[in-house]
Order: sequence, then C-alpha cells, then structure tokens
Amino acid sequence: MINAADYPVWRNSLGQTGMGLPADGTGDDLLGTPDGIVDQFDYEFWKLHYGESIFGSGAFLANGTGNVPEPSSFAMLILAILVCAGRRGARAEK
Repeated sequence: MINAADYPVWRNSLGQTGMGLPADGTGDDLLGTPDGIVDQFDYEFWKLHYGESIFGSGAFLANGTGNVPEPSSFAMLILAILVCAGRRGARAEK
C-alpha cells in the first residue's frame, strides 16, 4: 500500500543515486520505471499513487516489483467448498 510511511523513505533518500533504491519510483515520465535517482519526480509519483495497492497498479507491475499472480476463481471455489464441507462434517460428529 502506498501510504504516509513511504514519505520519510523518500525524504531520507532524496538525492541518492543507484539502482534498487526503495524511494526511486520513477523517472521524469511518471510511468513507474525507476531511473536510479531519488528526486522530485519520485515524490510526484508517490503523490499520484497515494492510497493505492502495489499489486493493483500497472506501474508497479511494469517495473517488476509487484508480480504476484492472483488466485484463480476456480481455486477459490474449491477452497470454499472444502471449508463448508469441513464445517458440516464437524457439526455431524457432535
């Protein structure tokens, strides 16, 4: 989640250079591709995405920091059936 806790990370990293810096969110295009410099554009990117989930933002997925597949609907359905069946079986034993 992009939130207020990210601001001090940016502030304390301002001016640093190098790849993989946590506060390096974007270059001057604001598309989410880190450029290796923590600068004002990273702050603007943070403001633009404040309150968003990392996994719900295409910008974060594009730079490879949020590639987590979502469970399929079928798997969720199977899990729900197993949970319901387990609860029903536990009541029958009492």
